Amino acid sequence: MIKILHISDIHFGAKLGNFSQNEEIKQALDFILAQIQLQNIDILVIAGDIFDKSNPSAEAENSYYEFISKIYKLNITTVIISGNHDNDIRLNAPQKILNQNNIYIFSSLNTEVLKLKINNQDINFLPISYFSEEKLQEKLTELNIKIDTDKKNNIDYLYLKLLEHLYKNSNSDAIKIALGHLYIQNSEPVGNELPIQRGNLDQINFQLFNNLDINYFAFGHIHKFQKVSDNAFYSGSIIPISIDESQNKKFMVMISFNENSKQPEIETIEIPKFTNYYKFSGSFDEILQGINIAKSKNEIRNSFVSFEFLEQLTFEENHAVNNLIKELNLKVVSKSMTSQDHKSKDFNLLRQEVKNLSVDKLFNKFLDSNKSLNKDLKINLINKFNKIYEDNI
Repeated sequence: MIKILHISDIHFGAKLGNFSQNEEIKQALDFILAQIQLQNIDILVIAGDIFDKSNPSAEAENSYYEFISKIYKLNITTVIISGNHDNDIRLNAPQKILNQNNIYIFSSLNTEVLKLKINNQDINFLPISYFSEEKLQEKLTELNIKIDTDKKNNIDYLYLKLLEHLYKNSNSDAIKIALGHLYIQNSEPVGNELPIQRGNLDQINFQLFNNLDINYFAFGHIHKFQKVSDNAFYSGSIIPISIDESQNKKFMVMISFNENSKQPEIETIEIPKFTNYYKFSGSFDEILQGINIAKSKNEIRNSFVSFEFLEQLTFEENHAVNNLIKELNLKVVSKSMTSQDHKSKDFNLLRQEVKNLSVDKLFNKFLDSNKSLNKDLKINLINKFNKIYEDNI
C-alpha cells in the first residue's frame, strides 16, 4: 500500500495586519507532521505557495528549513511544487541536496516526470508548478512541443499540452499523480488568493484532462478545501490567511492505493485552528456585547480581530475599545468607523452632476455627503484643503 498526504498553501511569512502568523503556521505543521507518523504516510505532497512573499523574510526562510529538517527525520518522500507567491530560483536553490534526501522540488525551472518506487509499487508524479501564460509558452518551446499558432494565447490549451507531454513520458503501468497550482473553472475562492492572470485567463477547464488516465490530481492556490472531481481536490491553505477565510474549516487529503490497485481511496483529516478569529460589525453597543459574550466563553484573548463600527465613536467609546484591546491582548487586523448615513449616501464621481464641478466644489460636495461631520470640522477641513490646493496650482 502507498499512502499520500496532500497539503498546499503554507504561506510561511504570512501576516494579518501587522501580526505574524508564523507561530500558527508552525503549530499547524506540527499537527500535520504528527498525522504523518500516526497515519504511516509514505509521501507528502505540497501543491505550491510555500511562502507568502516572493522575497521572504529571514524568519520565514528559517521556519521553512526547520520544517524541511523535520520532514527529513520522518524518512518519507516529499514532492513540492512552487506557487504564484513563490520565487522559483530561491525555492530551487537547495534542490540537489534535498533530492538526495528524498525531497523533490519542482518549479518553472524544472518540469519533468518524477519516477519512484514506493513499497514495491511504481508511482509517477507529473508536477506543473505555477506558470504565467508567457512562461508557459516559453516552457513548451523549450521542450520542443509544437503549439498551434491560433491557440498560443489559450491557457487551457497550453496547460493541457504540458500535461500531455508529462503524461507521455510517464510509465504506462505506474500510478500517476498530477500536481498543479492553478485556478480551475467553477472552483470557489475565498477572496484572499492573489490573481494568477488578468481577467479570467487563469481559469482552466478541468474537463480537458478527462482523456488522461491520471489517478489523482493534487491542486493548490484556492484556500478553501473543495472537491473538483472524484479524484481531484484542492486541499486549501493550512491556516486562515484572512479574517473572512477563518469561517472555513481547514483540511488535508489522504490518498491510499492498495497493492496492485490504481484506484485511490480518499479521506480528509481536519486541521484544527490554533487561534481564534473574530469579525465584529455594528454599533458600539452591539460590538461591545459581542466582545463580552466571547470574553465570557474565554475564547477571545490573543485573537485576531477586525472591527467595523457603523457609527463614529465618541472619545469615551474609543477609549473603552482600546482598553479592551489591551486587556485581552487582541491582534487588531483592521478597525474602521463608517456612519450608516454616510455608507448609504450615494456619492458617485461618475454621476453627471458632479463630473463637471470644480475641484473645490467637488470636495465640498463630498463633505456634505458625510452626515457624521459637524460644522466646525467641515470648516476646518475646507480651510486645510483650500490651502493645499492653492499651494499646488
